[in-house]
Amino acid sequence: MKSNLKVSFCTDFSETADAALEMLLFNAWSFKVDIDIIHLVENMSYNEVKIKLDNLHKELNVSLCGAREIRIIIFEKGSKLSLISHLNDSHYFLNIVGLDGLGKTAGIGSFLALLYKYYKGGLVVVPKNHALSIENKVLIGLAYENIERIHYLKKVAAFLYFNFSKLNILIRVKEEVSCEKKVQTTEVIEGLFPGLVCEISFQKPEDCTEYIKHLFSEKNINYSVVFKGDYFDDFSRGVMENRSRAMQPKEMLLRVCTANRIISAIKANDEGVIKMDLRDF
Repeated sequence: MKSNLKVSFCTDFSETADAALEMLLFNAWSFKVDIDIIHLVENMSYNEVKIKLDNLHKELNVSLCGAREIRIIIFEKGSKLSLISHLNDSHYFLNIVGLDGLGKTAGIGSFLALLYKYYKGGLVVVPKNHALSIENKVLIGLAYENIERIHYLKKVAAFLYFNFSKLNILIRVKEEVSCEKKVQTTEVIEGLFPGLVCEISFQKPEDCTEYIKHLFSEKNINYSVVFKGDYFDDFSRGVMENRSRAMQPKEMLLRVCTANRIISAIKANDEGVIKMDLRDF
């Protein structure tokens, strides 16, 4: 029997952290995951933090019927880099954070820039206004030269199916791609997710921004997927950094970090590849 995946949930007890917790609870109920609740002490006393975390621990245990291992990890004031080192060393499948944006100075919300720079794992950023949905429209953006990375999403295929995802895949092409290669790429992607709706679009660099605006206005995207080091990784970070306070996002962001050896193992159907699995009901 496979052991549960381990995910981390970084909380500062804000409204955005509440939204991230709601998303986590909605999905943790159905998947085989254990949870580390992580907090950095900043504006409260250690005892106040401990009480809040103990209450959160009890809430999670009740909501998940005690079927998960849930740990509390507290980092003392001024130990942000130690927290990030812990995240990297613990090899979490995903690190889930809820935060207001880079302008905040308190709590885990101030970590976005540091996480983008130093964190080596999968990152889920949940905004305050994110709403859960039974059916989810997903934007996946990556450059054509990184197209092999799309195979990584087989690791979270169960999540995509569980959330009735409709995939909008945007491929940025710097040079003209032949019709034959477009057909081949489309067939490979559709073969990865049989049964899911996949709309695949090849766009020139100068057209990508307008196409993304079109998707968000017409499709009501629920969450986006980008790959660390890809063009859309920098693009998504720029959007978050430059977004005004009046432009509150609703879509969740999944930032994937992977290596070529993992992609090769996935393509070879290596049974040792760690994937998300639905729990046994």
